[in-house]
Amino acid sequence: MTFSTKSDILRSDLSSLFQGVVDRMPISNFFVRLLLKQARATKDYDEDTIDMFRYGMQAVFWEIEKLAYFFVIFWFLGYHTHFLVATLVIFTIRFFAGGVHVESVWLCFSLTLLSYIGTFFVLPNLIPFNGMSIFIIALFSIMMTFIATPVRSAKREKIEKKVYDKPKKWLATIFTLIWFIVVWMNQAHIFAPVVMWTIFLQNVQMFIGYWKKRRR
Repeated sequence: MTFSTKSDILRSDLSSLFQGVVDRMPISNFFVRLLLKQARATKDYDEDTIDMFRYGMQAVFWEIEKLAYFFVIFWFLGYHTHFLVATLVIFTIRFFAGGVHVESVWLCFSLTLLSYIGTFFVLPNLIPFNGMSIFIIALFSIMMTFIATPVRSAKREKIEKKVYDKPKKWLATIFTLIWFIVVWMNQAHIFAPVVMWTIFLQNVQMFIGYWKKRRR
């Protein structure tokens, strides 16, 4: 066995070990494994149903865990109220509209954190917040929401019924419109820019998801 072969094997072993550690890192995975073990023990569900359970529980539990981490981070930064407002806005739109999904939970964590940072610190200092910017971003966001909704992950494409696509499209668009009406009527409020930039970044990543979906 040559040195290069040994080196390749070592790298492969380290990579497998690292991936195993990463897969176990979310605390929520412990509860998912526990609940799936109990579901299997009943012998009432086949493996396809168990896989659906796994996907749903991982999505919900990881989302709760991720938001808890973010709340702590922004609490220390003094922006926890901004975080709560942004999260409320995202939830009311993304619940119906969907968005970009990535396989790695930690890539998801990093991209979501960057989105919050962009909303609170970057965009407000780059682009003036005024009537013109509200109008342009509202126009882009409402059009993008109506065109792209819903943007699903590959797994959700298999299990969700497309009969609900039209109601989701309208509900996501209506919530987007309502939020921009609130922003327009309360332009002097400290959270008005937070709402606007949250929706804008939601629609940017929706555009990316929609574009990727169209290329499949």
